[in-house]
Amino acid sequence: MTFTFRAIWPITNERLPFIALCAQARHDIPLLLGQAHARPVGGGRWTLAESVHVPGSGRVTPWVLIYECPAHRVPVRVLPQIPAVVASTPATAGPRPAAGVDGEVALQPATTHGQEGTAA
Repeated sequence: MTFTFRAIWPITNERLPFIALCAQARHDIPLLLGQAHARPVGGGRWTLAESVHVPGSGRVTPWVLIYECPAHRVPVRVLPQIPAVVASTPATAGPRPAAGVDGEVALQPATTHGQEGTAA
């Protein structure tokens, strides 16, 4: 079944051009597709929209960047239970935001939404 995969990023730096916002967000797409158990089956589309008109945007910022593409569900593999191994990480470890103009972060973490049964 084909559905529309959608990822939404609140825009925190409105001074960046559209192409720069897309370039920053593009790096998140493979991870977000994996988390949604989705495999793209066609080209995607980038758009800007006012967050008040985008369900699921959280209305955190006035504008959001949206990526949509047709996708298929990837079967979720169930792995046998393996004893957990806890690894310690340095206290300074953590995600590193992508920097924009003047080193400012232009996007917040994305959210994803799938619309079952719709084709893009």
